[in-house]
Amino acid sequence: MGFGTDVRSALFRKVQSLSFGNLDRVGTGPLVIRLTNDVAQVQDVVLIALRILVRAPLLFVGSLIMAVATSPRLALILLVLDPFVIGLLVWAVPQQQPHGTDHLRNTAGSGGVAPGTTEYDQSSQPRGLVSISRLNA
Repeated sequence: MGFGTDVRSALFRKVQSLSFGNLDRVGTGPLVIRLTNDVAQVQDVVLIALRILVRAPLLFVGSLIMAVATSPRLALILLVLDPFVIGLLVWAVPQQQPHGTDHLRNTAGSGGVAPGTTEYDQSSQPRGLVSISRLNA
């Protein structure tokens, strides 16, 4: 099975465990639309990450080979500078993690709704959305 199939299967099992009252309150249509969009977004993120993780090392090695083939003298400069660039990346990426963690914490603290957005309840709006995290309440 593929990644998207596994995620959809897990979400289906979760939805099946919800009570009928929760399903009536949320509505099956908005729930299906939200789950479909969320799975599609997760699949896109995974595909983009895999593309970057495969393409970047290949481009790195290929560019070094072409640099050596084109001008071995200038390629030595690249070979000397590459450890510094890699070291800079190894240092910079963890420095950015707290910023992303803070953003996720702020979003999760608002009931799964990003700050600045509006959450509608189906009882007040005919096509409203209710956060899935509220279903378990």
